[in-house]
Amino acid sequence: MTILLALAMAAALSACDGDDSPPVTMGAPPAPQSDDSTGEASPPLDGDEIDGDEIDGAEIDGAEIDGDKLGEELGEALPEASGLDGTHAADLPEGTDEQTVKYHRARTAFLSDQYEEAEELFAELARQEPVTNHTVSSAVALAQIYLESGRTEEAKELFDDIIEHIDELPEVLLVLGRIYADLGEPMTALGAFDRAYSLQQDYIFILPEMAQILLSDGEEEKAIQILRRYEERLAKMVEMLEDTDETPDRTRLYLVDILGVVHDDSAHRALEYAVANDPVPTIRSEAAVALGELGAVEARDTLRKAAVDDESENVRRAARHGLERLRELDGQPAVE
Repeated sequence: MTILLALAMAAALSACDGDDSPPVTMGAPPAPQSDDSTGEASPPLDGDEIDGDEIDGAEIDGAEIDGDKLGEELGEALPEASGLDGTHAADLPEGTDEQTVKYHRARTAFLSDQYEEAEELFAELARQEPVTNHTVSSAVALAQIYLESGRTEEAKELFDDIIEHIDELPEVLLVLGRIYADLGEPMTALGAFDRAYSLQQDYIFILPEMAQILLSDGEEEKAIQILRRYEERLAKMVEMLEDTDETPDRTRLYLVDILGVVHDDSAHRALEYAVANDPVPTIRSEAAVALGELGAVEARDTLRKAAVDDESENVRRAARHGLERLRELDGQPAVE
């Protein structure tokens, strides 16, 4: 199996796992619980390893982070024209006990390179009722396996069925949109992207992908409108992240989570600013890891300084992690 399949599988499966995470997928570390004696987040338990979890359930100033609520607050803070209205997708119901057992067997088989067994289990789950997080995850995984093994028509049929029955999950629609684009079906991809964005309007990283499809189809004016919208929303998010006086801590943490998947110089600079200047250690840590995952090589000096000078051990560790990721992405040994 190729890296493409592994990545698509990871995105699709995690998107549907129903773990109460906010519907923003990115590679930032979990915010550890606060240390009562110092008021600072405790270091990760597994040495220097920082997991790529999301921020829901993290705490700042003793208050648990609620991703959905933050999306609503962010929508209220931005102008109406931004469209960031805090709408979110409805959650799928959790799988039955039988589905859960079979789903974990399928994932284990896939991760163990036992692809025939994984395909059989995913196929059984994809046909089961009721429709749950596990059945949808399995359908996406099965379609990817079909695609990777050259069974393109079977994959397309399954993708079409998924879109027909599951049109309220932006994470899945995003994955499917990118797959349709790769399959040479740009208009189907555009429809999936548009639906995903209408459901989750802080997914600003979808907008350039939509604009690219429109440009390829000769729709230059529509593409320009979408790119202007992207620039406006990105600029407002950057402004809010850098305004540590007026923007609440938990909203800035949420903004780091969003910008952590935006490949744009403005987003990179805002995250770099957060590493160097944000007063909250958890936010500095999240931003440091996000820069590494984004491959923001221009932030290397900022990360080096944070890795040595930051007063928080957790931030220093996160900065080292970011530096290691930059080296790995450059194909160099993960030593800084």
